[in-house]
Amino acid sequence: WVLWDFGGTLPNMTYMLEPHRIGAILWTGIATTVLAIYLEGVALQRASATEAALTFSSEPVWASLFGAWLLKEKLNTNSYVGGGVILTACILSAMADLKAEEESKIDNVELRDI
Repeated sequence: WVLWDFGGTLPNMTYMLEPHRIGAILWTGIATTVLAIYLEGVALQRASATEAALTFSSEPVWASLFGAWLLKEKLNTNSYVGGGVILTACILSAMADLKAEEESKIDNVELRDI
């Protein structure tokens, strides 16, 4: 797509070799990508499948809220409705998993008593 935008030739990118730009590129690549993915992997090792699924499912909601708060982005009705649907689905999923876990514990106790 870059070649298409520039008529089949790559633009002159020598300005990207300035020290402050290299620092920004390294920061973006190392701190905000590599470190974030590493910490995410560490956290996922300690989370159950349900917790991980709920965390990933609710990520767009948190991204929107932080964008509105920190970057003063404007949320519209669709954003609020979509966020509500996502959070409702997460809550219902968590409640269903808790109920299944409780029933599993009850079944295990009854089987041991026999």
